[in-house]
This record gives sequence, structure tokens and C-alpha cells, in this order.
Amino acid sequence: MSPLFLGRCPVRLVLRPAILDRLFFLMSSPGVTVPTEYDAEIIRQQADQLYAEADRAVLASMIIMGILGVLAGAAAFYFLSDKNEALSIVLVLGVPIAGAVLGATLGEGRAFKLRSQAQQLLVLVAIETNTRKAVTPPPPPHVGP
Repeated sequence: MSPLFLGRCPVRLVLRPAILDRLFFLMSSPGVTVPTEYDAEIIRQQADQLYAEADRAVLASMIIMGILGVLAGAAAFYFLSDKNEALSIVLVLGVPIAGAVLGATLGEGRAFKLRSQAQQLLVLVAIETNTRKAVTPPPPPHVGP
């Protein structure tokens, strides 16, 4: 087996069959249950949870970044109020708004990832449903009097 080089250090990829044997032994042991039935409803529930989390992600990011903006604006006001009152007022109002906008942008990115994962789950369910329809043979014709 030739070594794989990462930088200057050779790395050898070695399969450990003993670990796989132990894993299969544990899975086949009494008391260890492995679900054998396919349930599309579980995957749909997971997709619904991902959609709900995506909806909360935007709002939570806006709130957190808005609070951090209030704290930063208050600190700026405290340090700048003696020197330049107009600038300190602009910072007190502008920094929290900018923080909330930044939070919304970051939250929307996270929400997009979560919605994408939910869509992937729903596509898997649709593929399985369509494949099952194609594989299931039709019932035999009824022959009778």
C-alpha cells in the first residue's frame, strides 16, 4: 500500500477489520435494537423541525446581535459623550440597528442551510416513495367464476 502524503508526513490508510467485527457483534447482540422498518413520517417530522428552526434562526440572530449592538452603542456613548455629543448619539442609535441588520443577514444564511437540509430529507422521501411504486409488482389478476 502506498502512503498518502499530507504535507510532508506520509499517512497510511489502514482498515481495521477487528473494529468492524466488534461493531457488527454489538449490533447483533441481544438487547440492541436496530430499526428495520422504514417510516417516512419520521423523516417528515425531522424536516418540519428543521423548517421551524430555520424560522427561529433569523429572529434569534437579530435579537442577539441587537443586544450586542445596544451594549456596544452604550459603551461608545459613555466614552464619547464628553468629546462629541452628536457622534455619540449617532452611535447609540446606529450601532444597534446595524447589529440587528447584521444578525438578520447571518440568521438568514443559517436559515437557508436548514431549509436546504429539510428539502434534502423530503427529496429522499419522494425518491423512496417513487422507487417503491416502481418496484412493487402489480397484484395478480383475479380469475374466478
